[in-house]
This record gives sequence, C-alpha cells and structure tokens, in this order.
Amino acid sequence: MAGLARYSSPGNPIDLSSILCHFFALLLLCKEPTQLKEKGEIMEELMSAIAGALIIFLIIVGGFTALMIASMWKVFTKAGRPGWAAIVPVYNAMLLAEIGGKPNWWGILTIIPLVGIVFTS
Repeated sequence: MAGLARYSSPGNPIDLSSILCHFFALLLLCKEPTQLKEKGEIMEELMSAIAGALIIFLIIVGGFTALMIASMWKVFTKAGRPGWAAIVPVYNAMLLAEIGGKPNWWGILTIIPLVGIVFTS
C-alpha cells in the first residue's frame, strides 16, 4: 500500500481515476507517470493511442472488405452473373445460392438467425 500513498492525501481518499490513468500511461505509452505533469496530459496521450489503434483497425478491416468484394466479384463474373451483385447484400446471397444449384430463395433465408447457418452449410 505504500505505492498508493502518492495518490492520496490526508483529506482525500485514493483517486481511482488517477490510478487508472497512470496505469494506462505506463502500459500503453511506456512512460513514467512522474514524467507527465497532469492527468489531462495522460488522458490526451491515451486518447491519441486509442485513436491510432482505431485507425489501424479500420485500415485492416477495409482491406479485408476490399479483398472479399474483389473475390466475390470474380466468382460472379466467372459464373456469368453481373459483378456489381457482389456489393448488394441480399441479392448476392440469392445469386450465390443459384450458382450453387439451390433455389434462389435460399439466399433470403441466410438473413434469418440460425436458419441461415443450416441453409449455408
């Protein structure tokens, strides 16, 4: 408990938000809490780190989405269907069912929870 003494004073109990800010500063920013002057600076750098991680995540998801659209587009063009159908959600499921030799209404069933799992397998 001696380490927590710097977070409290005789009149104030331990400030949990201050402890969490210092913890995330150490964890994410690899800085000593004593190097940062105020809690606002810690929160500012923490929010910057979170924003950077979010941007990286969105770039990865965007790349995966582009890969899926391009591959579905190729499948549809090889099957003689229009490639733009890859980006229309329910219509592409209907065409995939039709390409697979099933009735196209099976594609509509894929949007129903639990039923879609049965009909897509």
